[in-house]
Amino acid sequence: MDRPVVFFDNTCGFCHRSVRLLLRIGAARHVYFAPRLGATFQELISSEVASRLPDSLLFFHQGKIYSKSRAIAAICKSLPWPWKFGAFISYFPVSWGDFLYDQVARRRYALSGKSAGCEVAWYKIGPALLP
Repeated sequence: MDRPVVFFDNTCGFCHRSVRLLLRIGAARHVYFAPRLGATFQELISSEVASRLPDSLLFFHQGKIYSKSRAIAAICKSLPWPWKFGAFISYFPVSWGDFLYDQVARRRYALSGKSAGCEVAWYKIGPALLP
């Protein structure tokens, strides 16, 4: 895979909005997007590794998987300026970033609701959306 892949929860409205924000700022030129329940996830991530991953946004690149705050930092690093600045969170201890990530994650359905399926597909992703 020539570009990193952002794996998102395809039943989470907050995740859909986050992906749409990334698309508006031009992330589709730098990363692919795929739902965690999709074929691309199953193809790239072994079931053994998948069973140990937290329920979070994931960033997959060059055989490495980043989750929670480290996934956010890795996504930001892959974006153009000024969005690249968001990678500053990688300078904080992982426990701090993950604590903040977990606080938002616990409330994600309350913030944006739950979806029956992938709402991101209708958005103009084009070839950056993988199955």
